[in-house]
Amino acid sequence: MTTGGTKIEDYAFLSDTQTGALVSRDGCVDWLCLPRFDSPACFASLLGAKKNGHWRFFPEEKIEKTARRYRDETLILETEIETKNGAVRIIDFMPPRGENPDIIRIVEGLRGKVSMHMELIIRSVCAHVVRLSCTTAEESKCRARIARHRKILGRLVEPVSKQKQVARCGYAFAHHP
Repeated sequence: MTTGGTKIEDYAFLSDTQTGALVSRDGCVDWLCLPRFDSPACFASLLGAKKNGHWRFFPEEKIEKTARRYRDETLILETEIETKNGAVRIIDFMPPRGENPDIIRIVEGLRGKVSMHMELIIRSVCAHVVRLSCTTAEESKCRARIARHRKILGRLVEPVSKQKQVARCGYAFAHHP
């Protein structure tokens, strides 16, 4: 969730044609309804407080610069975050719908070393529809799979805390040419 209130025009849009997500300039998913556009919002921090739910990756260090773009003629969003010691890219997309909706978030190291944190806060009305699965930090990926009638599951690399609808963990991403 961005500080100081993000303007609506500063959000990027992701969709699988049946639902959509809004992603702020700093790479936070502040809005997502599941499983359809007219469903309750699982992430709604766009409307105010952090407790309304969001999915955020953020560096331990101060952000020096951000840039983002869609890959050519797609809704695959790339957000680059630079810090004093390095840079990472967050790749966000919602693949075409299979049985359940998915939102895929990949973090990759671009240069230097960046310690990143992940925070996932799910509104209680949606706690039954999210399954979280993370790969190892070496693979530099973390994804949450949205699947109906599932609980928050999976393993978190270096878990900081895990509560009812809140999951937090930390990772270090490094670029290895």
